[in-house]
Amino acid sequence: MAEPDAARKLHFSFGRWIIHNWGFYGGSRFSHFLKGLGIHHPDDMAQFVIVSYHRNLNRKPLDVKAQITYYQEKRAKENEEKLKKGKVLHQETRKKKG
Repeated sequence: MAEPDAARKLHFSFGRWIIHNWGFYGGSRFSHFLKGLGIHHPDDMAQFVIVSYHRNLNRKPLDVKAQITYYQEKRAKENEEKLKKGKVLHQETRKKKG
């Protein structure tokens, strides 16, 4: 199976199992290791594990740096889009004394 297909199909089954049982939301040692690499979101952590394992099984280079860059750029783009869609609820200005 192709890598993108395997990653997508396994995310909501094996990926959820990884997130829950390996303590990605709770702060396991492995999740802290992945955060140190630059992957901060639990879904990205699980996806990283699945893709890396798929590459290992198929004797392909893991290319960890490229994977990390991909997840960082993906989250940055998502955050930027959220900020663009947001609206200001209340804005205050301060008056200078004197």
